[in-house]
Amino acid sequence: MDYENLKVTGVVDTYEKGLDFIEHYDDKPNLITFLGSSFGNLDQNEGMKFLQRINTLMKSDDLFLIGLDLKKDHEVLHNAYNDSQKTTAKFNLNVLKRINEELGADFNLENFEHHAVYDEQKGRIEMYLRSLSEQSITIPKSDLSITLSKDELIHTENSHKFSISQIESYLKESNFEKLEMWFDPGFVSFQKKGAYTYDKVENKLASFPPLVFAGETRHLKQQLAEVVDRKAFLLQGGDCAESFAEFNPDNIRDTFKLMLQMSLVLTYSASLPVVKLGRIAGQFSKPRSSSTEKKDGVELPSYLGDNINAMEFNEKARIPDPKRLFKAYSQSAATLNLIRAFSKGGFADLNKVHLWNLDYIKKSPQAKKFKDLEDKIADAIAFMRACGITSDFNNRLYTVNFWTSHEALLLPFEESMTRTDSTTGENHATSAHFVWIGDRTRQLDGGHVEFCRGIENPIGIKCGPTLKAEDLVELCNKINPKNEKGKITLISRFGADNVSKYLPKLIRAIKKEGLNVIWSCDPCHGNTIKAVTGYKTRPFNSVFKEVRDVFACHQSEGSYAGGLHIEMTGQDVTECIGGAQKISEKDLSSRYHTHCDPRLNANQALELAFLISDEIKKNSSYSKIANRAAS
Repeated sequence: MDYENLKVTGVVDTYEKGLDFIEHYDDKPNLITFLGSSFGNLDQNEGMKFLQRINTLMKSDDLFLIGLDLKKDHEVLHNAYNDSQKTTAKFNLNVLKRINEELGADFNLENFEHHAVYDEQKGRIEMYLRSLSEQSITIPKSDLSITLSKDELIHTENSHKFSISQIESYLKESNFEKLEMWFDPGFVSFQKKGAYTYDKVENKLASFPPLVFAGETRHLKQQLAEVVDRKAFLLQGGDCAESFAEFNPDNIRDTFKLMLQMSLVLTYSASLPVVKLGRIAGQFSKPRSSSTEKKDGVELPSYLGDNINAMEFNEKARIPDPKRLFKAYSQSAATLNLIRAFSKGGFADLNKVHLWNLDYIKKSPQAKKFKDLEDKIADAIAFMRACGITSDFNNRLYTVNFWTSHEALLLPFEESMTRTDSTTGENHATSAHFVWIGDRTRQLDGGHVEFCRGIENPIGIKCGPTLKAEDLVELCNKINPKNEKGKITLISRFGADNVSKYLPKLIRAIKKEGLNVIWSCDPCHGNTIKAVTGYKTRPFNSVFKEVRDVFACHQSEGSYAGGLHIEMTGQDVTECIGGAQKISEKDLSSRYHTHCDPRLNANQALELAFLISDEIKKNSSYSKIANRAAS
């Protein structure tokens, strides 16, 4: 491609002398770049002088972009500079070749070997050339002769590595204002005990058994098609981000219980079957609004989920570790195994609905409501039993379908877990039954959209305030060109006060194109606030208001609000304020356990189910009437 307005001026000089060129280049704002971590070749004094020099030559509107290597584990660095392909060795030996060619020296390159070590105290890689024998070398143009003993070293280069705090100190002392820092998610290629690269881990995962199966995916899509036809409702819920530390069968059971309870409330009250879709068994990665986070003046790379780095606020914890993907796979597999046992092994039997109650909510207003519901269901089951209809002959009374989902954020992992169905030749993501694209990753030309359009799984698309109606239509057509029912779920997330501003135009665009989609509401992500105590939280009233306003909006547009997507937990946490429990901002610190965003506890989630059940029934009736009128 030709760039008519691009002007290139070559400068052949040293870094230092080349700086003079910047000062008199032009009077426009410029971006000055110093990439490739060449800065690491300078010692502390040289580096500081270099930065200060650049700063003095820059105009007030100029920007400076610099590449730096972070400090890493000793073995990581050793393996990087002593690579098996001997790329670094060839680079290092090239020093002697250049001296031979330019100064007429007689170095025999075969008499030397590359040697690199990491000096942890000085924080630098030191590169040497080791003499393999006693030898003499002459350098005519320098009028120099040298003699080297066997194993004697020639010091060729230093490559300094930096901590985050060192980088910030350098910038501050040289009068730079830090605007942004970016980190390569794959900058750690090896671990202490296995030399695993991300590539190696992903290749290994590609050989592992699938977590879910193509037949299950197709079955879920059939159930979701019922939601499109207004014959069912979608409930999607679970953790904001699963954690390795809280992996426990009781936690999995309690989330499963809560989903069953909410589904029962919605099914009984709204007279609709509920498709149960958990944010579980793979919801580890988390998108973050910033690549770094700061505490007490210290800035570190952001926590990105337990499958990438650790939550603890220190430099070592925030280094990405490829082997975490193995643990994520293992925990997802174990979680799925337990869920399958719960859903098919009798735990979900309607005759045992009293077992679904969570201990800590037995004295709450929701518990009394649910007990009343239990009694009504027990009477209904007794009547059916008298008519000869029991779980022995009808497995719908005995089992449930429970599906898994997560955000398809970490594409290399998702790609490694994609399999081709031998019976159909179709590609299925086998990390979960359902995956979604986040509000930050739904770019039409982005990798996440490209991946999702290549798999047969049902796909969710988060719809935030920045989404344009025409882009939404194009997204749906790109991912679901056949307009297949059950393929696309649109998950709106605007905030309690923004529904009427953004949602109607999206609904109208989808209706105009005749696209088959499920409209689901995520009332959590747009209602996150910071309490005066410093905790992130979500007001229950705002969550409920967004759901109510979404239902009202769909009713006015003749559309069907067919789903609810919430971050919740079966644990007794205090992370969201309000609700019948009257959790206050002062209460947040007592049981604030989330690894990322605040979650509704079981009391709050069940309360929400009771509050919206009548709205769901009303919305279903209105949408059916509107649909018949339109046809």
